[in-house]
This record gives sequence, structure tokens and C-alpha cells, in this order.
Amino acid sequence: EDYLATNRFYEPVVQKMKNRLGEEYEETLWCVYGVKESYLEALLKAIDLKYGSFEGYIRNGLQFSVEDQRKLKEIYLGD
Repeated sequence: EDYLATNRFYEPVVQKMKNRLGEEYEETLWCVYGVKESYLEALLKAIDLKYGSFEGYIRNGLQFSVEDQRKLKEIYLGD
């Protein structure tokens, strides 16, 4: 849900650029600024294939230790 909310955030940007450049550029602008659920699904599938899980990606791909993860959770989630 948060990922797809990006489209709502960029709606005014796309509209402003479309007004400047012309209606024919709207599709191109959405390709640049917009997101699709299929993009996220492809990313998660690739992570699963390479690392086995998102947790595996964090641990082995990003090389975040358990302590690193705890610190990030504390910073961003206040836990």
C-alpha cells in the first residue's frame, strides 16, 4: 500500500509536467514517476530466488547484522 501511494504523491508533479509538455507526454511521465504493483512483485520474486526470503536479503544481501536491524527498527519505528 505504501509503495503504491507513491502514485498519489506524484500525481500533481505529473499533471504540472503534462501541462508544460503536452498531453502526449503523460504516459512517458508516468513511466518516469509512477510505480506499479508488478514492479514490487518482480523485486520480491527476485529477492526470494536469490536469497530465499526478504530476511535472507537483509542478512546476506545487505549484510545487516541482527544488531544493525535492531538499531534501524529503533530509529524508524521507535521500538
